[in-house]
Amino acid sequence: MANDARPSPAITVVIPTMNQAGLLLRVLAALARQTDRAFSVVVVNDGSTDDTESVVPSLALPFAVTLVSTPNGGPARARNLGIAVADDASQAASLAVGRWVAFLDDDVVPTVGWMAAIRAAASDPSAEVLVGQTTSTMTAAPSVFSHQLTVLAKPSGPFPTCNLAVRRDVFDRYGGFDRRFPYPAYEDTDWSLHVRRAGVDPVFVEDMAVDHPPRPSSLRGHLARVRYQAAAVRLAQKHRLPAAMVGTTDVMQYVGLVGTLVWIDKPWMWPFLAAWALGVYVRAASFLMMRAYRPREAVYALVLPIVTPWYKLLIYARTVGMRWVWAPPDTRLGGPLPAGTRINQLPAREDAAGA
Repeated sequence: MANDARPSPAITVVIPTMNQAGLLLRVLAALARQTDRAFSVVVVNDGSTDDTESVVPSLALPFAVTLVSTPNGGPARARNLGIAVADDASQAASLAVGRWVAFLDDDVVPTVGWMAAIRAAASDPSAEVLVGQTTSTMTAAPSVFSHQLTVLAKPSGPFPTCNLAVRRDVFDRYGGFDRRFPYPAYEDTDWSLHVRRAGVDPVFVEDMAVDHPPRPSSLRGHLARVRYQAAAVRLAQKHRLPAAMVGTTDVMQYVGLVGTLVWIDKPWMWPFLAAWALGVYVRAASFLMMRAYRPREAVYALVLPIVTPWYKLLIYARTVGMRWVWAPPDTRLGGPLPAGTRINQLPAREDAAGA
């Protein structure tokens, strides 16, 4: 009888990070606890100004780590750089059959069986993209500004890169992440829309699980994330998706308030005013029902739904004139390393805890 055993796929984990040394140590510690440790890791330090570059080499880890420190270029370029460095480290170039690249964000915590689940699913020769389960454990009371994400079933549309595995040759066929997305926003949506339209059907792997605890933030952090909506303009332009820029509640507030001002003191003003109020209520209710907060944040939960859509509108107006929004896609994986890039090869440590 023929032997159907297939060689175990080689897997590299790519983790882009920026100014999150504490969270990065947490995800690396979780990887050190994996039941399957036959993998390597590429950490792309994307212009961090904290102690990331000095802390990672001090760790005793049971797997090899390649630390790539590069000037800030955004997570899309960081992931592409991680793939290219993994190619060089494997000495198999980009045409290796059966090689996989797994992606983690620096703020997730993979379960101990995460890598084993990837290896089992990747052994299926028809699998091209694996999307894992992402939960959000409330390790602390979230705030109005907390960032959190869950993926509990197979996505019907775009899928995030916080917990993803891709067969290496898929990038050869469809390209990497578009470097023209400079912010940590929508670059994964862009890539997933691209490969889905090319006919790639991701496989949902429930046991490929990570936890994505709510990341604390602040009013300043919230406003910074609103500025990232500039990337939504590029996504909408590139994929002809106006809904990527403006959500339903935004439209309700824009149309409602403009209609109210135009037809003020007229009988038909009231439907527009009601639409605006409903838009504010729906957005505020999402804060009030889903998140715990301190008393001061309750005020934010009521004020931000009124202010944020108009701030977004200013961001959109400013972004339309930016050259990068209309530039052609740049999905290169290889090429010269960015100026100032430093690569530190860190071998596996036999004395690693838990090894």
